[in-house]
Amino acid sequence: MVFLTCSARCSFDMIHPNFEPVTMTAKTSILSIIVIQLTLLNGYCFGQFIDCGGELSDQAGVITSPNFPSNYPDDAVCQWHITVATNQVISLTFTRLDLDRYADQNCVDYLVFYDGPNDQYPRIGNAYCGYNSEESTLNILVRSNSNKMTVIFKSDSMGSRIGFSASYRAIDCQPFTYGRETCNNECPCNKSNTDYCNSLTGQCMCNSNWIGWDCSVLVDHCQDPNTCSDLYGVCANVLGGYECRCKPGLTKDSTGQCQDPGECTQKQCSHFCGVTSTNPLQETCYCPKGMMLNSTDETQTQCVDCPQWYYGDNCGFPAQCRQSNTESYNKTNGLCHCYLNWTSTYCDQDFDECNFLKQPCELEKDHASCFNTLGSFECRCSPGYEPKNETTCDECGKIITKAEGTIDSGYHLQYISTTLYPECNWTIEAPEGQVVSISFTRFGYDVGYYWSSCSSSYVTIYDGNTTSSNVIHDTRWGLPSIIRTSGNKMLLVRYPAYCNDDGYGFISSGFNASYWTHECPKFMYGQNCSIPCSCHINNTVSCNSIYSFCYCKSGWTGSDCSLDIDECSQKYYPCSDYTVCINLPGTYQCQCKPGLVLDSNYQCSYAVDSSACTSRNCSNMCVSYTPENETSPIEECYCPLGMEMVGNQCESRKINSSMIYDDLLFKIFFNPFNNFFLDLESFNS
Repeated sequence: MVFLTCSARCSFDMIHPNFEPVTMTAKTSILSIIVIQLTLLNGYCFGQFIDCGGELSDQAGVITSPNFPSNYPDDAVCQWHITVATNQVISLTFTRLDLDRYADQNCVDYLVFYDGPNDQYPRIGNAYCGYNSEESTLNILVRSNSNKMTVIFKSDSMGSRIGFSASYRAIDCQPFTYGRETCNNECPCNKSNTDYCNSLTGQCMCNSNWIGWDCSVLVDHCQDPNTCSDLYGVCANVLGGYECRCKPGLTKDSTGQCQDPGECTQKQCSHFCGVTSTNPLQETCYCPKGMMLNSTDETQTQCVDCPQWYYGDNCGFPAQCRQSNTESYNKTNGLCHCYLNWTSTYCDQDFDECNFLKQPCELEKDHASCFNTLGSFECRCSPGYEPKNETTCDECGKIITKAEGTIDSGYHLQYISTTLYPECNWTIEAPEGQVVSISFTRFGYDVGYYWSSCSSSYVTIYDGNTTSSNVIHDTRWGLPSIIRTSGNKMLLVRYPAYCNDDGYGFISSGFNASYWTHECPKFMYGQNCSIPCSCHINNTVSCNSIYSFCYCKSGWTGSDCSLDIDECSQKYYPCSDYTVCINLPGTYQCQCKPGLVLDSNYQCSYAVDSSACTSRNCSNMCVSYTPENETSPIEECYCPLGMEMVGNQCESRKINSSMIYDDLLFKIFFNPFNNFFLDLESFNS
């Protein structure tokens, strides 16, 4: 063998067509070029020659990797051909085996053995690679089944190790004998049905027509319905093989194909008809493979196609295709024709479109990446891009003016951020007088859903076209069925996942949303604001345009704002000292007690025709006044809020702190004498 090495590399398929294998003669062996490391210069490769491999015919010997016990060179390909006497086999053992190997256990440098004069013969065992301990190395035994063995060693260009050292010897081993040290055991094979017996294990290697541990079981070739390709052929097992015969009454033409001899006179068969010599009065109609006699035809003369997912002779075989992945199948032989996204004999293996010669995704400027899925693929957009169609990504951040449509952020690449920033945004603009409605049909969870230390990406929806507009909704709050603006503009802003640690990449499943623009009159609700709300309009501030909730005016309650609130009967008293509360529809009125009137400070004081008492000694306010339709004045003692009359004295009522707090709240929000009120319409909107 010859080993070529150069200062730079080029692959085997870069060798110039005029470059021929070189052979050279040595005293002990004929060498051929096996190990090559190429440097291309004007179409030719040049290098220096190093011995490697050879033709070996001694009864025993040693083979080693190049430079052993030093490291072997890169890009080595060595080949040894060992030949011993007839009726001998070759037994090979190792004293050292240390070859380069990847961490994932894939062999990069390896040894392989073939049971014959070249690598076209069966391989003996698996490839050998990696580091093997002294004990495991000594336990390796490679045995040929003939008097020839081929050994091939290959190394890549990514580093090397010490290599290997192996000893071989010839062992007398008569056919159909086996053993580890000597072939002193008889193989249990049926010799006439066996190609050879494994000289190490005694395993019988049957010829093509026999199976079983001793090669005594005849192979049933007719199990395969496609053994005979003739449409009217019948498979018959015979000793040592099989025969394809025609159905009874049919004959073979000059090409060997079955034909109708035309001997039937009674039956009008749609296809072939046969009459046998043993029963010349019986005529039988035959259908080709892929068809069967019509079961509803009493004459049994007409052939019909096989029912779906059956094939072969008389439609007797179920098709093995994965039906959901199969576009069609051949009813004659059952061959499956897969949909474009599936492959293999039965259409049960996914076709990896992303590794196909032509990329399905438009990868210009790294805007998208192709990800294979089961039965399909996805083009996932890079950060800052969104799907334009199934195979192309476009910059995100659009101003949308169509009356309706979809927004698809799609599967896209993301990087966990340590700062919050608007990753992408969409603005939807409707004509004046209309509103914008949107509904999320899909919203994918991402990193924050799985890592509690991170927050997921989210979308914020604004009631306008800037982030200073009011927030209508944030997807972190959940996903209502419809989200709607109050005006004609909506802004959606997508924010990325947030973590304390930066730099991790992941796939976000993004979201899909449908939007539509429309008019939405007051007190109407529904998907397009076409359903009247049930609210009593005069008692209602507004109606929720999505869910039809009625926001009642002050003084009214109930689901439709039809129930008056009796403020005077509440546990908190709405009026000030020395007053009487009178309930009115939707409101109430505070009147000063008899003899008192409201002064400029919104307090009850003596009326013009009343005065302080002269005879009763009250602890608080005492009023002397003349009741209506009376001529003589009377004197009344009045107590302020929170006190009650006991004789002429006002004493504190026993109340708890919550009652005082409720009274205070009611006086703040509902007391007409205070120059303060709650704007419910602003609050509800």
